[in-house]
Amino acid sequence: MYPLNIYLINSFCCKEVLLACLLGY
Repeated sequence: MYPLNIYLINSFCCKEVLLACLLGY
């Protein structure tokens, strides 16, 4: 798993969590 910071960064970058970004997470 990714560190929390990396996970949050990926969320904002919409890279590995593109669906989450589209949903508004």
